[in-house]
Amino acid sequence: MKDIPKIVTGILLILFGIVVISSTLLLKENYSSLIIGILSLIFGVIILLNKKENKIKSLEKGKTSREIIVTTMNDIPGKKVKIIGVVRGNTVRSRNIGRDIMAAFKGIVGGEIVTFTELINQSRDEAYNRMVNNAIEMGADGIIAMRFDTSKMMSSSSEILAYGTAVKFV
Repeated sequence: MKDIPKIVTGILLILFGIVVISSTLLLKENYSSLIIGILSLIFGVIILLNKKENKIKSLEKGKTSREIIVTTMNDIPGKKVKIIGVVRGNTVRSRNIGRDIMAAFKGIVGGEIVTFTELINQSRDEAYNRMVNNAIEMGADGIIAMRFDTSKMMSSSSEILAYGTAVKFV
C-alpha cells in the first residue's frame, strides 16, 4: 500500500516519456524535447525498479536485543558508571520524486505529510539502532546524554545523527 504513490509516479513518468519521444519523432520538432522524454522514461524506470525503501538490516535489529539503558539524562539514578566514550549512529536519507509529488498535493489541502513522517521515523530508528550497536560493540551497559541531531546535506537529503556517552556500570 505504501508503494502505490511510487508506482503511480513511475508509470506516469514512463507514459509522459513515451508521449514526448513519439511526438518529437513524429512531428520532427525540436530535439531538445527528445532529451526530456528520454530522461522522464529513465526516471520512471528507476522509480519502479527501486520499490523497496532501505530498511534497517535485520542483523542490526537483532544486535540491539541485548538490554541496554539509553537515557537523555546525564546520569543513571542509583548507578555508578565508568565512561567508555562517545557513541554515535547516523544515516543520510533522500526524498524521491513520488513522495515529493504526493507532498505537493498534500500541501494544497493541508495536513500531515505522512510519507515524510514515515521517512524521518525510519531514519531516526536506523540512527538510534546504529548508535546502540556501537555501544554494544564497545561493551557498554548504557548510554547517557543521548541526543538526536539533524543536518541538511543537499536540497533533497538530510542526515539524522544519534549520539551519546557510552558507560559501563561499576
